[in-house]
Amino acid sequence: MSSDGLLSMSTWQPAAASHALESLPAAVAILDSDGALLHANRVFLESSGRAADELLGADWFELFVAGEDRVRARACFERAARHGNSETFHGALASRQERPTELLFTLAAVEMPTGAKHMAAIGCDIARFRAADQRLTESARLAAIYQIMNGMTHDIRNVLQRSNACLEMLAMELKDHPTILDLVVRVQSAQRDMQQLYEDVRAYAAPIHLNRQPRSLVELCRETAGDARRQFPDRSIELVEEIAAEAASSVVDGGAIGQILRHIVDNAASVSRPQGPIVIRCSKATLDDHEAIEIVVRDSGPRLTDEQRERALAPFAALRGHAVGVTLATAQRIAQAHGGAVKVRSCEPAGAEVVVTLPRG
Repeated sequence: MSSDGLLSMSTWQPAAASHALESLPAAVAILDSDGALLHANRVFLESSGRAADELLGADWFELFVAGEDRVRARACFERAARHGNSETFHGALASRQERPTELLFTLAAVEMPTGAKHMAAIGCDIARFRAADQRLTESARLAAIYQIMNGMTHDIRNVLQRSNACLEMLAMELKDHPTILDLVVRVQSAQRDMQQLYEDVRAYAAPIHLNRQPRSLVELCRETAGDARRQFPDRSIELVEEIAAEAASSVVDGGAIGQILRHIVDNAASVSRPQGPIVIRCSKATLDDHEAIEIVVRDSGPRLTDEQRERALAPFAALRGHAVGVTLATAQRIAQAHGGAVKVRSCEPAGAEVVVTLPRG
């Protein structure tokens, strides 16, 4: 910062200044004294949805600041220019994207390598900060659940073992009473379900530790399809490879990704009709404007309602008359830990797709 309050880049070489602007994770635009745009970095271009050749000389306020925010933005701009300091305001960056990007802008007087005094408009994507904050909150919540569940493990297992021992002795006494014995068998089955439910919640809340290695996601899909054909001989398991195996490399925990794919296929088999097709497709995709690999598992069950689709990734969601437990919620956690994503789509005229997208390379 110079003595007059300007953010000074006057001692920088032009190439160094340009590299610094491009390296910033924030959206940065350099404006002249009238607010005309002189330079914008990559993040700004991506946020606005415009090409660089459209921007030179454009009025930043008219083109990029949403209408209701322009008066405040101009007032901040004029104060920063007049006093040679910085001003901050919260507003929306008008863009060609589906929704305006909500940014926290800082307008700062800046001295360029040429000696010219301009203004820098620096915007941080508030949605990303909120998403990061939500992830931290969710991680803390899951850590608390895991700590409680882990502490109860010994006591819960002891209780279940004692009750199961009593039920086994009761079953021996009731072997000549088939009707009552059937009720005992049902109670034992419910106890096993309870034990599995406990283990599922504990596994879902457990910290995720990844052992990442380069793996071909096509190869993982082939393994998943082979396992599914052996496990579900009455289902038609189809594998569609829209990308070569050697081009589908990703640095992933192969065991974790293979596990979520098997669970997703298990869910697909449980809702699909006998001999109904289950399609596993692997193809190229993009994720946050970067190359990615998309794995889609499509079932032949009933179509999801909009309500079911919206809550499909929630723990213990019941979809199409079938409880998916924490399968999809766990898949989402593991994919996000890899920098990826999971989403669920309805299909026409029937069926649903679970889409797992992971970074490529």
